[in-house]
Amino acid sequence: MTVTMAHADWFPAQRWGRAVVAAVLLSAAFGSVGLVRNLLSEQPLPFIARPPVTVQYDAGAAGSPGVVAGTEVIRTVTLDQAAAMSFDPSVVFIDARDASEFAAGHIPGAVSLPYHDYDRVWPEVSPKLAPDNTIIAYCEGGGCESSIQIARRLTRAGYRSVLVFVGGWPAWRDAGFPTE
Repeated sequence: MTVTMAHADWFPAQRWGRAVVAAVLLSAAFGSVGLVRNLLSEQPLPFIARPPVTVQYDAGAAGSPGVVAGTEVIRTVTLDQAAAMSFDPSVVFIDARDASEFAAGHIPGAVSLPYHDYDRVWPEVSPKLAPDNTIIAYCEGGGCESSIQIARRLTRAGYRSVLVFVGGWPAWRDAGFPTE
């Protein structure tokens, strides 16, 4: 007994065509929803990605971690280093979070310089910074890049000693260090 199938049953071209059209229409619909949501977000994702930022050890700084972004090396400090430096009057902490987050709590003596409002707030902040200050920028830690972006801008503006506290506000708060 031999069973034969017609070619039309094995590869129904009309069904494939409909499935492809439906997939394209669904992708376009959900892609549009995603783009609109991103545009309306408080912190939209960039359409052109910057080079990834990775943490690595900077051999030129006696093993202290550094952040490499493109060709720039931005030095970082740990929680313990930041806490020890907080007693030095020549060290200025820059909080790169939004003003409302800063108002809810921050490192004592920190200056608010929100990354998203940098150009508007900079004229108020710049008189508080001297070229010989050590500046430690911080934000929400983890995946937050606002402190790295602030450090880049300050370095390009001529400040020589700019560091990033990678653990940021959550690490400081969770360690039980003083807050304002």
